[in-house]
Amino acid sequence: MAVLSSLRGLVLMGLAATTALAEPRVLHMPITRNANHPGPLAKRASPSNTAQVTVVNDISYGLYYVNATVGTPGQELSLVLDTGSSDVWFFGPGAYDPKKSSSYKLLNKGDFEIQYGTEGSDVQGDYISDTISFGGATVKQATMAVAYQVAQVPTGIMGIGFDTNEAIVAEGGQPYKSIIDRMVAEGVISTKAYSLWLNDLFSSDGNCLFGGYDTKKFSGNLLSVPIQPDAQSGQLTSMTVAWTSLSLNTGSSTKSITPSNFAEPALLDSGTTLSIIPEQLYDELHSFFEAQDDESGNAIVDCGTLDKADGTLDFQFGGSKGPVIKVPFSEFALPATTTIGTWAQFDDGSYMCVLGMQPQTESDPIILGDTFLRSAYVVYDLDNKQISLAQTIFNATDSNVVEISKTSPVASVVTGVVVTQTASAGSGGVVPGEGGSGATTGGSSFPTETAVASATNSLGDISDVPTSTATSSSGGGSGAGATVHVPGLLLSLQAAGLSTLIGGALVALL
Repeated sequence: MAVLSSLRGLVLMGLAATTALAEPRVLHMPITRNANHPGPLAKRASPSNTAQVTVVNDISYGLYYVNATVGTPGQELSLVLDTGSSDVWFFGPGAYDPKKSSSYKLLNKGDFEIQYGTEGSDVQGDYISDTISFGGATVKQATMAVAYQVAQVPTGIMGIGFDTNEAIVAEGGQPYKSIIDRMVAEGVISTKAYSLWLNDLFSSDGNCLFGGYDTKKFSGNLLSVPIQPDAQSGQLTSMTVAWTSLSLNTGSSTKSITPSNFAEPALLDSGTTLSIIPEQLYDELHSFFEAQDDESGNAIVDCGTLDKADGTLDFQFGGSKGPVIKVPFSEFALPATTTIGTWAQFDDGSYMCVLGMQPQTESDPIILGDTFLRSAYVVYDLDNKQISLAQTIFNATDSNVVEISKTSPVASVVTGVVVTQTASAGSGGVVPGEGGSGATTGGSSFPTETAVASATNSLGDISDVPTSTATSSSGGGSGAGATVHVPGLLLSLQAAGLSTLIGGALVALL
């Protein structure tokens, strides 16, 4: 088996800036996929007070970049867009030089510090105030950080989570106005809400909208579930919702592989490329997908098998009336690359992919990252404290942008299921179809195989996949009021949000 570069460090990273303001106050960020070289940033018509920013994805690493400018005059930077953290920071001289910005102001020298999950990672620097521009919009006097000491972290971050998850809060300080708060204050958007449409694994476009959502990018209705609070503080600190069932759908039959009382907190995190699921569920799916583990611990599958399979993993949230997102098997097949950057192959010439999920360990939260999020249209509404989901329409070309307001949330909450997370203190900063049926198959860019099928070119029998016998950590079922306590979740969530960014196995996050 070829030597693979570890894909456990895959992440969702970012944005590339472009466009102009238009009608509803919505910051529009179209996504384009180009491994390393972003093409021209095209503008498209949109309503007033709408700005468009291009998000560039490196498929080899699962990266989405935001290209922004900071300072006066603007200095160009590439940042990671991350729903799992809340600070905006970037590298110092060589990337951003405060001496070259007339709008720069030092706030707290040496007080910014974040440690990521990867061993040896550390970011230290100054809190500053400066102007940041992206998507045709400009935010003045934004509180950010410039890093002067960085270990094992390749790029800056644009965190768009709750201010309660800022690094300064982990240090015992008070939260400052986040970049989302500043967008509202500057009139760029009217509410603290945004939507993600990542499109399929090989798609060339998609978008992120601050302050709005696009009705042409999803099927059925957006259904909302409440964002779950921290069990100790009662505060909302992460984009966590109640995940209440998982079914295996092969096209000809469907089988639930979670017990009826399953109710677990799941973080919907754009900063993590893979999905981290309970170990027993992972083991069952690892077997069903006929995965083989390589020497680096990556679960290897046959790309062609998953690409051609007519099946989905169906995730439901908030109980029996909540949204269902159907994720095609092919979305869990991530291209496996060798250490020299070529697509890895089995001995018979068929192509290798990495299974886009990993088992949860005691220190990990459940995270549904990009391998899940690409199949969902997700609206993160911080003001109304809810997340709305619908089945994505892959490769949709029409657009109808709707502004979100405090008095007009996306949809009513459909569930009373509650799962809570238990915060644990840590030293130093940490990183941060209709009605959900009928997933649309996206465009595929897996190579055509002419070789004889490999030993892995088959899927297991659905009848052999057992229903998980692991009881929900809530012990209370999926009805209203079910409560789940996850020890140490807050620290784990912050670390996991971008620990995957800097490489290293997720099993060694903390």
